[in-house]
Formats: sequence, C-alpha cells, structure tokens
Amino acid sequence: ELMKALSPDTINKDNGFIKVKPTMQILDERYPNIFAAGDVIDHTDVKTGHYAWMQGLAALTNIRKLINGASYDSLEPYKSKDLALIKVILGKKEAVMQTHVLGPLIAVGSWIAGRSIPHNVYATTLAEMLKAKPSKDA
Repeated sequence: ELMKALSPDTINKDNGFIKVKPTMQILDERYPNIFAAGDVIDHTDVKTGHYAWMQGLAALTNIRKLINGASYDSLEPYKSKDLALIKVILGKKEAVMQTHVLGPLIAVGSWIAGRSIPHNVYATTLAEMLKAKPSKDA
C-alpha cells in the first residue's frame, strides 16, 4: 500500500508486485534511492528466502556504493543464479533442503543439507558483509 500511494506506476497491475530495475532500484526515476528485493518485487526468481537473500545483497551492495559517493551509473545489476533452493536449518548441523540442482525438484535430508551449514550458522558471513566487528565475548 505504501508503494502504491508513493508511485502507483511502479506496481505491476497484473500481480501487485513492485517493478524494479536490474540494480534493485524501483522503476520510478523520481526515487533513485529506493530499492526493493525479495517477495515484493516483480521478478522471475522463485519467491524463496534464498533468492530474497541474493537480491538483498545486490541492493545492499548498491546502497553502500551510493553512500560512499558512487554515481548511479556505476551500480551493479543483480544476476540471478537460477538455483532454486529452500533450506530450513533445524540446528547447528541439522537441516532439510529442497533443490533442482540434481534434476527435478528433490528433497535432501539432514546428512547432506546439514553439512552445508557453517559452525556459527552464517554469523561470520553476515558480519563480514556488514563490515561489523562483533565482540569476541558475544
């Protein structure tokens, strides 16, 4: 509703999703500093957390570039990995995963999926992306 009030033409009337540029900016040229990613955007990616994460990283990269003084022309386009993946973490080394990598969409149990989870459940990766310096005591 917020986007519909701000920029009605940015909403795809057929499906209600937000139209975005490849840089994850909304399509309205009046608002070059507004980005969208994930389940709310009009994109061919499957609506899963995996794709939302990758789209969000693309948006984050471009927002950081702008904050650091880069021009709009230097923003990087999001490139879909075309890797449908749903993974539910059930604990430190337990997970179930569904993917199409090995052919049709299949489910993979904890033995394989659990080994794809780092010991700190991605906390280090997130801290590095955000340039955070978490306390050793945390």
